[in-house]
Amino acid sequence: MPLAQSSRCLRKVTKCAHQAFFLHRVHLSVVSALVLFAPIAGCRLRGFHDSATRENKLAAKDDDAIEGAPKGPLMISSLDSGATTVPDRENSNRVYYSPNEQMPAEAQAVFRWAPDKLHVSVGTERGFLGAASAKANALLLLDYEPGAVFFNRLNAELLEASTDRLDYRQLRLTADADEWRRRAKGEGRLMGLSGAWDWWTDCVRKSEREGCHHFTFFQMSDGEWKKAYERWQTAHPGEKTPFLQPYAGVNYMNDDELYGRLARLAKAGRIGAYRFDFTETSKWRQVTRELTEKGWRLGTFDFSNTWQPEYVGIERTADIADALLPLATPESAFLVTFLGHNWRKAPWVTHTNGKPYFVNPFVYIGFRFSSAFTVAPAARAQCFRNLFAGLPTRWKTYNKYTSTIEPQGQYFASSCGSLERAEP
Repeated sequence: MPLAQSSRCLRKVTKCAHQAFFLHRVHLSVVSALVLFAPIAGCRLRGFHDSATRENKLAAKDDDAIEGAPKGPLMISSLDSGATTVPDRENSNRVYYSPNEQMPAEAQAVFRWAPDKLHVSVGTERGFLGAASAKANALLLLDYEPGAVFFNRLNAELLEASTDRLDYRQLRLTADADEWRRRAKGEGRLMGLSGAWDWWTDCVRKSEREGCHHFTFFQMSDGEWKKAYERWQTAHPGEKTPFLQPYAGVNYMNDDELYGRLARLAKAGRIGAYRFDFTETSKWRQVTRELTEKGWRLGTFDFSNTWQPEYVGIERTADIADALLPLATPESAFLVTFLGHNWRKAPWVTHTNGKPYFVNPFVYIGFRFSSAFTVAPAARAQCFRNLFAGLPTRWKTYNKYTSTIEPQGQYFASSCGSLERAEP
């Protein structure tokens, strides 16, 4: 902008600001005045306007995500939380509480398709990681195992009780049972339930047993990962293995921004955890109908690998997708995963048995609901079955399938849409 034009622009801005001050008695800082009144004067002050936009964009995005949801907490009257007692150890031992998909950041491409609305997920930590990454306005966690529901509710309470990310880490990793009871928010909270702290300590803080063995690595800070890699490089100067940090970019325990999104949802009562059996497709239609009637809209539905035959199967998965349509928008996303073949080694950290750590190669694929809205209702269920029919269902198929496809692009298509791999 030429100097003369800049001077005229600033004079106009100053005049506008002075008029507003005397007419409305508004006390404005110089920077605020320039930002607010430059557009009125027909000017664009590059430095002030752009920096203010950058600084406030994310905060505004998160605030809008909360405000865009229906008023009040996320509650589903037709479902039971199923988590009022401490799960028995037999049940607890067969649940994966820790995120065994160690590179969930690869799902962010799917989240970018979807609106910042209700995030629905099976499992445990994957839902918290996904909702934080997707900037969801609410998180609904559904799982059949009582232990998974118990973990989800308890983790939501810790987020609600925490004052900041470091306080949350302290509550999660080191706080004693007395502190939990003192910090519990109201009557009936799991944090104050007898045996809850012992259960959490056994499963979440100790990670020797199946279902929890990834927690040691999930709970490591970014600095701990880097130091471990540096020590390993010093001890193995000839090795060329590149640095790899599982959960990087999505771990809310290590990121103030991601933690903040989840904490705001928890404090607003917008993290719901319920026991649910997805083989009951008629009950699922009842749940989606209730959510729709209450004004919720779907951002992402994360079904993990629950679509596999040993869990729900292709036909029921198709019915589940069909039942989501009233809740969905054209941009809402349906996410599924399966295990690939490219295992990656991270030998700078080891399991308790001394074996090196490996990162499993889960593949993230999904579709948008936009095309499904154009299909006749009577044909949609079969359409979704055709869409999911090509998903690999056996271990050997995983290897064959993932070794012959391109790393991104369309996989399967029907008139309901196309399943595509998220570009990492």
